[in-house]
Amino acid sequence: MIRDQEIDYKRKKVFLDESHFSHAADDQDKMVGTGDPVLTTVNSTNAFNGMDLASDADIIYVKAHRFWDMDVRHPLHITIVYTSDSTTTGDDIVNVISYGAIAVGEAIGSPATALDTTIAATTWGGGTAWIIKESSTGVINGGTFTEGDFISFKILGTTNDMTALHILGVSIEYTPKITRGAGRDFEATSQADSD
Repeated sequence: MIRDQEIDYKRKKVFLDESHFSHAADDQDKMVGTGDPVLTTVNSTNAFNGMDLASDADIIYVKAHRFWDMDVRHPLHITIVYTSDSTTTGDDIVNVISYGAIAVGEAIGSPATALDTTIAATTWGGGTAWIIKESSTGVINGGTFTEGDFISFKILGTTNDMTALHILGVSIEYTPKITRGAGRDFEATSQADSD
């Protein structure tokens, strides 16, 4: 007999593309926040759109989401998916993510809490432009959220050397409630883990 806790559950992974970013009310091609990052067609193709962090102080806000099936006892993992026109291997990329959690009945505010495990600084690392890349994984510890919270994110570009750093979206990974029940409390393994 196979019991639920013996099943190798995988975390649920959700990709929030540029359509989930908060646009300025007066211009749907611009973002709210410092620098007014602009929605850009990446590498002259209609396959990808991204928000261009053209300067160090540019900010992108990811619209609030409710992850109804998330088991809030376990961590939430987040990465940034991006590309650039850079051909300089040593170009620095430092993007800082903060988050906010707002429950019904609470005042709306800007996401301002640092991740428990931050996303590491990196370099472009290759001489080829327009490669799709993904950051290291940032983590928000389990027990941070309550069920039904509206969760939003802010991406701040800092010390980005390239003239065009396009944020394509963010990937969110979490343990779904399918692992939850009497006598069961375990975190699902990553989608990236191989069998």
